[in-house]
Amino acid sequence: AFRAEIEGDVVVRFLVGKDGRVRKVEVMDGEKVFCKAAVAAVKEYVFEPAQQGERTVAAWVTQTVSFRLKKEH
Repeated sequence: AFRAEIEGDVVVRFLVGKDGRVRKVEVMDGEKVFCKAAVAAVKEYVFEPAQQGERTVAAWVTQTVSFRLKKEH
C-alpha cells in the first residue's frame, strides 16, 4: 500500500474488557488492504475501563483507524 501510495480508513468495533484491554475486534468497513493492520493496532490499545455506577464494566467501542502517507514538503 505504501509503495502504491494508497491511503484509507478502516472502521472497527471492539470490546474493551473490565481491565481496559481489547478483547474482541470486528472490522465493520474499510479498505481491505489495511484491515489486518487496523486489527493488530487496536489489539494493542489499553483503555480506562467503562464505569456503570460504582462497577467497572466491559463496553463496545467503534473507531475509525486512518492510514495516511506522510507528505514530504
